[in-house]
Amino acid sequence: MASSNTASSSSTQDTTSHTDGTFSSSPIPSSLKFLMHNIKNIATNTLTAENYSLWRSQVQKLFRANGFEGFLTGTAAAPTSTILSGSGQQIPNPDYNTWISIDQNLAAALYSVISPAILPYVLSIDHCSEIWRTLDTRLQSNTRSRIAHLKNELHFLSMKDKSMTQYLLDVKSKVDALAAAGAPVDVEDVIHYTLNGLPNNYQAFKTAIRTNMRSVSLDELYTLLCSEELNLAHETIKDLQALNLAGNQTALTAGQGRGRGRSSQSRGRSSNRPQTTSNSLRGTKQSRPSITCQICGKFGHSAVKCWYRHDDNYNSEPTPALFTTPTHAASSEWFLDSGASSHLTSDPNSIQQPQQYTGSSQVILGNGHQLPIQNTGKGLLPTPSGSLQLKNLNLVPNLSFNLLSVHKLTHDNDCLITFSSNGYTIQDRKTRRRLLTGPSINGLYPLLGPNRPANYIQKLALISVQHVPDLWHRRLGHPAASTLAVIAKQHQHIHVARLDCESCRRSKSHRLPTPRSESVTTHPFLLVHSDVWGPFPIVSNNGFRFYVSFIDDFSKFSWIFPITQKSDVFTKFVEFQKFISRQFNTNIRTIRTDNGSEYINSKFSTYCRATGLVHQTTCPYTPSQNGVAERKHRHLIETARALLIQASLPQHLWVDTILTANLLINCLPSPNTLLKSHRP
Repeated sequence: MASSNTASSSSTQDTTSHTDGTFSSSPIPSSLKFLMHNIKNIATNTLTAENYSLWRSQVQKLFRANGFEGFLTGTAAAPTSTILSGSGQQIPNPDYNTWISIDQNLAAALYSVISPAILPYVLSIDHCSEIWRTLDTRLQSNTRSRIAHLKNELHFLSMKDKSMTQYLLDVKSKVDALAAAGAPVDVEDVIHYTLNGLPNNYQAFKTAIRTNMRSVSLDELYTLLCSEELNLAHETIKDLQALNLAGNQTALTAGQGRGRGRSSQSRGRSSNRPQTTSNSLRGTKQSRPSITCQICGKFGHSAVKCWYRHDDNYNSEPTPALFTTPTHAASSEWFLDSGASSHLTSDPNSIQQPQQYTGSSQVILGNGHQLPIQNTGKGLLPTPSGSLQLKNLNLVPNLSFNLLSVHKLTHDNDCLITFSSNGYTIQDRKTRRRLLTGPSINGLYPLLGPNRPANYIQKLALISVQHVPDLWHRRLGHPAASTLAVIAKQHQHIHVARLDCESCRRSKSHRLPTPRSESVTTHPFLLVHSDVWGPFPIVSNNGFRFYVSFIDDFSKFSWIFPITQKSDVFTKFVEFQKFISRQFNTNIRTIRTDNGSEYINSKFSTYCRATGLVHQTTCPYTPSQNGVAERKHRHLIETARALLIQASLPQHLWVDTILTANLLINCLPSPNTLLKSHRP
């Protein structure tokens, strides 16, 4: 009984407040009850992968305010589970039981503010500090990635077709998300991002804000932006009202050929042009804006401020009238022909700068007849908004109708042609402005003049294409020239010429060609190429299985270093750079390698940063980008193999042979001369 009283007395004497590192005998202190009761009211949002920084700050402050931060950080360590009684016996430690009670209650409180998506990460963990440490390990890196992603989204955020209110809400949501992730954005940066995302019609507003001597708060900026949106909308309504008032005066000007038009109705000679007087504009502004939009064709604004600038489906109205070149009645009609490889005409007046055709190509009609080409040159296709260029226009005297090659027309003028069962439309590819429209008559797509009736064209079956040497080669699936020659002997209309087919070369290639590098070095060691070759199947007499090469891009002078393993590359490179620095009194500026681990490692990267060396690497699985080193390997190996075979040497002397081959290659014109300015 005495020992029991002693233990009880000892337990009572050791009981102090839990705030100083020891623990009360009370199983649930009042501060713990307060924390458990209010934790959901303070940390209102449960923990997710997106709000870890905010959640962590709220929970840690709550634990600290109630004296339990040590349970989170691990500084409030667990007491021993047993203690010695006065008689020297092991008995349960009351402080340990109290510590366990507090720790488990705190762990349960943490569970209550963790979302179901994160909870499986910590369900198997027993103590509060371990839960806290696990959450920090798993979510801290995710928070950094989210911050980088949010900053990128904020940088590229733009207003586009949103309202100003919606755009400002988007900016605020990104800024709030960054603040919740622990990376608040400075007010000046928020203003910078907001202004950058505005469209071009806010350019004057952006300039005024950026040049203002007084800093603008976010609230002021938002108010000014909403006001500017209303002002721009009001100006747009005024422009539309002015356009509607002047619509009758401008509706027909596009089809009359005024200005530099080539039509017979130009210079105001048409009797159909409406006569206007100053009375028609009475009560309006006397000076109407002369600028015309290149997109919608309306007056009063430019393409930069056009509402339809980003609308790919918009077509301006009214539709401009089609043209004709009334020279010869029998040959003035033009037809769009998707089977023609060049423009064809029988009218010599349609060709500008004609030159006599000296080629062997002919025009083959659908019935097999061939027509000779007399001249070739250029032409113009007038439209109400300008002229389309006909760069490859051939004169075929016996041709009944003029043919426009769809491919050449779209290629030379950067335009689009849309065909349907009812007709066709020619549009500018960039602005989507409608240039020409026409009907479909009897299965053909003619370009009718304004005075030509629609029933003028009778039923025709006209298919014409200019003969090119590889036409039948393409039609028959790219056969060999010998096979095509056999077919040509049986069919006279098939012509065979020397084939130079790009499609055949590309289809038979095992790898697509790499574009030739256009970079040129002007001095030695501005760029050095490096690569490792090996392992050789036979170890050399010195124990080497690899070698590393360094090639100067300017002179193509190369240095070879035998190595036993790839990890020796870094040591050899340091030796090589010291050699260049001492012997040539210069430093290597840039080194280009592949992505091998012998180059991509911490030692190599640290050395490059410390010495200011630029390290360029090729794209993955693209050795052709390091072609100088790859071709040098092939040259060295082929030369060394020839020396071994010639001298009947054993293969374990391959290192000495490669060093000899490298010496001989450097002495040949002109690496040695370019590098050392004298002949070897």
